[in-house]
Amino acid sequence: MSRVYFIKPIGMAGPVKIGCSYSPTARRDTLRYWSPFPLEIVAEIEGSQRLERQFHAMFAHTYMSHEWFKWSPELQTVIDAIAGGTFDLATLPDPESLPRKAKDTSYMTPGWKYQRSVAARLRHLERRGADRDDTSPIYMRACRADSYPEHELASLRAELEPLLEAITASLPTLPSTRTGVGV
Repeated sequence: MSRVYFIKPIGMAGPVKIGCSYSPTARRDTLRYWSPFPLEIVAEIEGSQRLERQFHAMFAHTYMSHEWFKWSPELQTVIDAIAGGTFDLATLPDPESLPRKAKDTSYMTPGWKYQRSVAARLRHLERRGADRDDTSPIYMRACRADSYPEHELASLRAELEPLLEAITASLPTLPSTRTGVGV
């Protein structure tokens, strides 16, 4: 049966991780690999991910990141009640999912996307039989393209696209692996 656990650094009030696991001890041992502090389980109660989300909802106002919450007197009272076996589950709010941070896509510039496109197409060409050790000047220039910084690669785009097309045209056509209705 899974258990909802409360883990915090030993000798510190917080932060407190509220999670759910079949083995809170194993989870604590896994967390210790990246934690700068030794960790301890201060309370645990039998329950599912739904119960975990209810605790998350109760302490959403102290949420930090990745199931970690700032210590508060209210949180300490709940931990003490769970550890003492006196916590009333009926006092919990409806379950709530923790907020997710927006993904940072600021690095995805047009130059970066083009560089990734060139690298992906070169990998595809290798799967079709092109060899990076090929002495063809066309192929050698195209292979170097995926190592250019994105601002230099953008200036070579007009030269690079015909090179990639020439390599593609020189390779045998692979049989289609597409399946589906109307194929």
